[in-house]
Amino acid sequence: MKTKKTSLFFLLKIGYFLNMKLKQKMSQKLFFSQNMKQSLKILSLSNAELAEDIQKEVLENPLLEIDQKNEDDSFLNVSFRIYDSLESSAISTKRQTKITKESIFKEDFWIPEEDLKNFLVKQKEQSFYSKEIKNLIKLLISYIDERAYLTVCTEELAKKNRIPVIKMREALEALQSFEPYGVGARSLEECLLIQIKQKGLEEPKLIEMIKYHLDFLKNKKHLYLAEELNISLKEVQRLYQIIKKLQPYPGVNFSSEPTVFIQPDVYIYKQADSFHIVFNKSNLPSLKLSSSYMKHIQKRNSLKKEEYQYLKNKKNSANIFIQTIYHREERIKKTVRAIINYQEDFFKKGHAYLKPLNMTDFAEHLGVNPSTVSRTVSNKYAQTPYGLMALKDFFLKKTRIASGYVSTQDLKDTIKKWIEEENPKTPLSDEQLRKRIELHFKGSISRRMVAQYRIKLKIPEKRQRYRNFLYSHSL
Repeated sequence: MKTKKTSLFFLLKIGYFLNMKLKQKMSQKLFFSQNMKQSLKILSLSNAELAEDIQKEVLENPLLEIDQKNEDDSFLNVSFRIYDSLESSAISTKRQTKITKESIFKEDFWIPEEDLKNFLVKQKEQSFYSKEIKNLIKLLISYIDERAYLTVCTEELAKKNRIPVIKMREALEALQSFEPYGVGARSLEECLLIQIKQKGLEEPKLIEMIKYHLDFLKNKKHLYLAEELNISLKEVQRLYQIIKKLQPYPGVNFSSEPTVFIQPDVYIYKQADSFHIVFNKSNLPSLKLSSSYMKHIQKRNSLKKEEYQYLKNKKNSANIFIQTIYHREERIKKTVRAIINYQEDFFKKGHAYLKPLNMTDFAEHLGVNPSTVSRTVSNKYAQTPYGLMALKDFFLKKTRIASGYVSTQDLKDTIKKWIEEENPKTPLSDEQLRKRIELHFKGSISRRMVAQYRIKLKIPEKRQRYRNFLYSHSL
């Protein structure tokens, strides 16, 4: 009887331990699942979204604190603040939150009742220029983008439409006198120079600073500028304050939706024969564990059991959150490094040398799942030697032709180039473009596919291009 009781007790004890082990495994699995979910979410966030997530986490977790020392000493915070406020090297986008102080200066901000092009057309109609110049101004307005910059070469436009270059220049000068000041500029430097001219702020040292030394101003090299311009440091700071009040993108206020200038997540720059990656932490607060709460945890005996467990759980959550942010940075750097290695020709020679890149093949090379790569590049931007690029734009689709695969972007660029260079009196048809592509890329492609690419490029068909030529030539 005693043996039976002992056996029963032994079996119950084994059952208890097995049950505890099962619960522990389930708890660990749930914990891992929650951590993985958080990690994947943070990986897919942009820097701006992550900054918001950090602020939210700091409010909810008393063990997390923003490290003010690191915030004040941040190298990128100092080095790139002026760069971002002047130029942002930005893409104007209509899908995020609100206008930032850095990109829009209060003195030049107003809410328009119409879009930019209509606003310019009204000024053109109210001006006293000749009918010929007015018509040329209208033509130029059609090439103004949402920043208010001119996106076409006036000499090429004049040549294409059989218009004297001097007349086109006269029309451009007239357009650049319109509001918002800076409209019709073809670069940041020209935009700022137009503004100081229209506002009566022209002075030799200011003009020289804008023309030749903006890069040093962006990097806050005031001492160098003082020496280079042979002026005092106080004078450099005075001129900088004038430039700071100018609008780098005059058309931003005419957007029908809130506009944000995207800051890069990484900066890629060339030094000697290699490319370096700098992670942009300028808007990301540095985190640390709260020293006051850590002291409470260390004095375990002075806490109630539930208080200690609460703080311990929050400490674990805080550590995991900090580690997740670190791993996000490392994953982005690793992905960008692999992109640089594959797209090396682009980083050395420019956009024309981008190669087709399949995300699945790229993920296999990195030894990760394609969804991980997709999350890593989602909403992320890199400042490259050739401008700001969305990381996803390095993954170019490819089009199959008889001879193999060709970059879709390469095909589009080729079609665009040929149409820009065509004789406007005898524009190229889709069929003629198809034949040219077959000769150029040594492979076959359908006329329908050529038409699809032309439409995506927002280029009118042959007859409409000819009508546009006749209209502009009759001015």
